[in-house]
Amino acid sequence: MKLQQLRYIFEVARHNLNVSATAEALYTSQPGVSKQIRLLEDELGIQIFTRSGKHLVDITPAGRQILDVAARVLHDSQTIKEIAKDYAHPNSGTLRLGSCPLAARHFLPNKLQAFLQEFDKVHLQMRQGEESHFADWLDLGEVDIIISLQPISSPSMVSLPCARWRYAWLTKQQKSRNGEPLLVFASDKEAEEHLHQALPSDKSNQQWLLVSSDATVVKTYVRNGWGVGLMPSIAYDQQFDSDLSLHSTESDFPGGYFYFNYRRDLHWRSFLQGFAQCISPILTPKLLERAAEHRHEAEQIALVEDQQIPLH
Repeated sequence: MKLQQLRYIFEVARHNLNVSATAEALYTSQPGVSKQIRLLEDELGIQIFTRSGKHLVDITPAGRQILDVAARVLHDSQTIKEIAKDYAHPNSGTLRLGSCPLAARHFLPNKLQAFLQEFDKVHLQMRQGEESHFADWLDLGEVDIIISLQPISSPSMVSLPCARWRYAWLTKQQKSRNGEPLLVFASDKEAEEHLHQALPSDKSNQQWLLVSSDATVVKTYVRNGWGVGLMPSIAYDQQFDSDLSLHSTESDFPGGYFYFNYRRDLHWRSFLQGFAQCISPILTPKLLERAAEHRHEAEQIALVEDQQIPLH
């Protein structure tokens, strides 16, 4: 049994049993992938995949168990490499980071600049995307850390609130907030419902003209006179949004958090710990390690309840 064979079956499953797509992703030939899968099945004496002619059509029950173990073996083999790199080149490597649009545009730029100045031998690979994809990105090892607006609920993941943000009203200069249609930022349906409940009585009956998970969209529609915006104040740029006015909400109006997400079995190279500290001072190596001991989101979040989470 070879590590390469485990990589092939893992990637075939990941590519929906498409051997051609797998071969292309691995920069090898389709016959080579098929041959190695057959050799592994012959060695084990069972089928990992069921076939119809030359095509793979499903994963066998035994194959599913084997794939689970193969994923762990491949992850552990990568961890061994990371440990070696940490001793050979402690402050160099690649930070593979995922982010929601709000964090990518308005929270991370200054943080990343400070981090890369301190760790100047680290390369950054960053992906922005929809939060519905984040669990898969981490599970498949495509990123090491994700900054999100919602915690990722999975026994194999850790989600810690690392920074707070507040809502603010946004209007065109000199324009009243009263009676105008609302243009609202909400990360998902649950956040939208919370906003409905939190709005003061004089706003709750106003028309909701727009709900968007992109604060830039809210600003665009406010700028074009469609109504009054309600968005995270962190998204307001004094230089580029000077034609708009930002107004604070009531003191008890809810805001939100940015969450710091990672796999529980992540190997914390020194520069990854440094990045966590750049994101938030509460993300100490001790906290990151303790959080990984808990499988449930509520238990992880409880670890930071007494911490002073920074407001941005």
